[in-house]
Amino acid sequence: VLQILYRKNGECVSSSEIKGELGITRSAVFKIINELKKQGFDIESIHHRGYMLGNEKDIISPEIINEIIEKEGKNRRIQYFERVDSTNTFAKKILMEGESYPDIIIANEQEQGRGRLGREFYSPKGTGIYCSFILDPFIKIENSILVTVAASVAVSRAIEKVTKKDTRIKWINDIYIDDKKVCGILTEAVTDFETGIIGKIILGIGINFNTPSESFPDEITDRASSVFMDDTFGVTRNQLIAQLIIEIDECMNDIENDEGLALFEKKLTDRFGKLPPPASALLDVVRIKWIAVKLGIEKI
Repeated sequence: VLQILYRKNGECVSSSEIKGELGITRSAVFKIINELKKQGFDIESIHHRGYMLGNEKDIISPEIINEIIEKEGKNRRIQYFERVDSTNTFAKKILMEGESYPDIIIANEQEQGRGRLGREFYSPKGTGIYCSFILDPFIKIENSILVTVAASVAVSRAIEKVTKKDTRIKWINDIYIDDKKVCGILTEAVTDFETGIIGKIILGIGINFNTPSESFPDEITDRASSVFMDDTFGVTRNQLIAQLIIEIDECMNDIENDEGLALFEKKLTDRFGKLPPPASALLDVVRIKWIAVKLGIEKI
């Protein structure tokens, strides 16, 4: 129902049109509309005409995300939580239990958001994007650094395309705007120890979308910021998540692309000027692996 209203872009949609497209009763339409209103969506009921979606509030919606990416021929199984301990932790849990799993897990708030080296990732309610992608790249463990490189490029591209803000990559998985961190990336693997092949990649992304600067904990307030500090200028989290999906697909499906490595290297260099160790040494490793894969010396 939400997808139909979003697709109409502020136009009125009759109950008959909704129930005809979805094959449900008028009573079911009424119940769904009321539930969406309870969730915070601005839906106007117009007598004898139907329903109209008002100005889009910044409420994360898998339905709206899929409506956006369908324009690119994509559709994803998205599991959404108002609150979760950690999207990466939840992804690991369902993979280890062998349950059916979604493509993407998204939360409005994380109680125990995680970063690299066990650090906490501050994840307050309603102002960030906290998500985990479950990927099937089937690469060797020793080449897993390429996944993080590709993810950093994808996130950087997505933010720039949607917000028109310039980003920088800090080695190897942090995204900066104006010399402050706005995004962290945590890549974890589920591995087959016999073959050395990574069966699943859990790609965790945390973006401070419009988190107020005064809300950051004291220990990170001098180095953390948000993509938007106040006004988001009409940009929503749904739009940025949709672009993330598009860019991650492109980067992961073309992990050998020279353009991706060039962009990663440029953004690292822009951030630091002359790359300090260990970034310069590790970038040499990435270059070697990238060339080996491209030439077929080493298989993904």
